[in-house]
Amino acid sequence: MFFKELYNEIGELLIFNVILACFGIIYVLFCPKKPNIIFGYRTEKAMSSIENWKEANRYASRSLFLFSVISLGVTILLYGMSKIIGLNIERVEIVAWIIAFTVPIFSIIYTEIKLNKHNNDN
Repeated sequence: MFFKELYNEIGELLIFNVILACFGIIYVLFCPKKPNIIFGYRTEKAMSSIENWKEANRYASRSLFLFSVISLGVTILLYGMSKIIGLNIERVEIVAWIIAFTVPIFSIIYTEIKLNKHNNDN
């Protein structure tokens, strides 16, 4: 019953988070081995060497998956809290969409931090 109501009220948001997680899984499984112009984490720093490319794509793929799963969990948690304590579902949905849309941004920030740390260690 809870999941049926959950899907009926915020199904698009759930689907969006699941699609992001699926992209993360695909990205982890089929991470590009060499710099290219089609697929992968392409920044100037990431494309500066094969080693940076591999590290950047490893971090980006895992962080995209991790942050999308966290976003999905937070969405379900917020929805549950809205039902238990009577939060306004429209406001909960807005907050959850904001979190979902920031997932790629968090992934980029995390990847850049890790790439900088990796370059400083070498």
